[in-house]
Amino acid sequence: MGVSKQAARQRFTVLPGHARLGSLEQQPRLVACLAAAAREAAADGAAEVGTHHQLLGLYEEGVAATILEKLGIRADEVRRAAREMFPGGGEPDERLPPESAEARHAVEGAEALARRAGLGYVGPAHLLGALALDQGSRARRVLGQLGASIPAIKRELECYLSPGKQRRRRRGGKSADQHCSFCGRPAASGTHMVAGPGVWICADCVTLAGEIVAERAGP
Repeated sequence: MGVSKQAARQRFTVLPGHARLGSLEQQPRLVACLAAAAREAAADGAAEVGTHHQLLGLYEEGVAATILEKLGIRADEVRRAAREMFPGGGEPDERLPPESAEARHAVEGAEALARRAGLGYVGPAHLLGALALDQGSRARRVLGQLGASIPAIKRELECYLSPGKQRRRRRGGKSADQHCSFCGRPAASGTHMVAGPGVWICADCVTLAGEIVAERAGP
């Protein structure tokens, strides 16, 4: 057709973290995680970003990293298993590779989960849900290799993925600007918020943080 493979790739692929036409707003935390996934792929010498790289990227920041660590799924173990199962096959490269079709499908799945929950944004928790729910994805296969409990991941994600009654935003009201500084959920979603110096934390993240602190403190 007179078009090189490289030109076709540049034309039809989307770099990680770039907004897509018609998609939900991506939280800055999700954009940071997708960028971290691209760096993982570059370090592997991979031609494309896979869902196993996205799984590693989730450790960059956000509630998804907290959930994975709470369940004992450590980043170094995920990286080791991912490289054993899906070797990059090339030399490390400073250039960030494009997303694979599977990785793009995972982001679209995350957006679908966010919409189902009645949200206008998509965050790391939604991407973790998409990766965990897709049985054929590389990320899910890495989790299975590590003996991760998918039902446990689903339980931890329930408060972020389950549809809830949305409160009507008040015009000019402060509640329209309140978002949890950890998971990004808006006050308008109906969750209780605790205020701090320039930050907010929702009731669900307070509970999750308490459980993590208690677990690390030991008996």
